[in-house]
Amino acid sequence: DTFIPTRRPASIFMHGVLNWDQLQMMISKSTTADLLKMFNKLEEFFSQQFNSSKRAFSGFAGSSRPPRVASQKMARESAPVISHAGNTNDARHHRHWQKVLGYVAGLQLSTMHVPLPPFGTVLGGTMELRGNNISLACFHGINFKSKSWALFSLKEPCINFNTESQEIPSTSAAEEAPKQDVHIVQTLTCSLGLSTYKTHLSMATVCKVSRSV
Repeated sequence: DTFIPTRRPASIFMHGVLNWDQLQMMISKSTTADLLKMFNKLEEFFSQQFNSSKRAFSGFAGSSRPPRVASQKMARESAPVISHAGNTNDARHHRHWQKVLGYVAGLQLSTMHVPLPPFGTVLGGTMELRGNNISLACFHGINFKSKSWALFSLKEPCINFNTESQEIPSTSAAEEAPKQDVHIVQTLTCSLGLSTYKTHLSMATVCKVSRSV
């Protein structure tokens, strides 16, 4: 008998699932501003630590020249910006997949006797966020001492992101076009309730709560 290998392409998929039981959050009018301040403070702190470390390593190396981070930044800002139609079209595409597909082309894995093909490998995966309940309380005011707030509650929320990419022969006739195109399929699904027969139940509620004391 003649051995007939499978015609299916090589596939590499990664799957991730994040589950929770009860997720409860509270926000006010100042929550967004406070988060931005925290982010700016952290960014400033890590930038200072990074620059201090670079100066320390420069001193250990015996170099008396100041760091060239500022000069390089000014050179990048003063450089002219050249726009091309090809670059614009490429920016609209998912450019990160091209680099990943290039890494796996011809990759030799320890669990396989032969390396992966130079092109045609399917890369993708899924990421699913699923919980029993999620609640969000929005307080009317700059703090959580407000006398009125809105409460949003979702039962059995589920967010599923599925992506798949593969290099295919290029259909463009232009000489400067690459020999391979990248075909990408991505789907994002949001749902409430994992069972379709629970049509009589209320899966989402919005309440306005107020107190007089």
